[in-house]
Amino acid sequence: MILIVNLLLYLAFAPYSLISVDIEKDRRDALALEKLIKLVEYFGLTADEKALMFDLADKKKSDITPDIPGYIKYHDYVSSALRTVRDLSASEKDWQDFIAD
Repeated sequence: MILIVNLLLYLAFAPYSLISVDIEKDRRDALALEKLIKLVEYFGLTADEKALMFDLADKKKSDITPDIPGYIKYHDYVSSALRTVRDLSASEKDWQDFIAD
């Protein structure tokens, strides 16, 4: 997937293609949310592709995916719910069942 993102970055932003190489080689942080959103808009990514890109950026930064903090910030019950499932040691299956409902 990173190679696809690099190709897309190169095609759209050729002068900035070295940035994507630096990101891939851990010499630079992943792009900020604003730039990721511009990429989503430019390439017309689907919701699944957008989520994947945000997840990859999250893993690169060792941080929470960039489209989530604003939502958590303004919805206190989300933090409470996350703490509850953490404290209950919810499994991946528990989460998948929740998502499916």
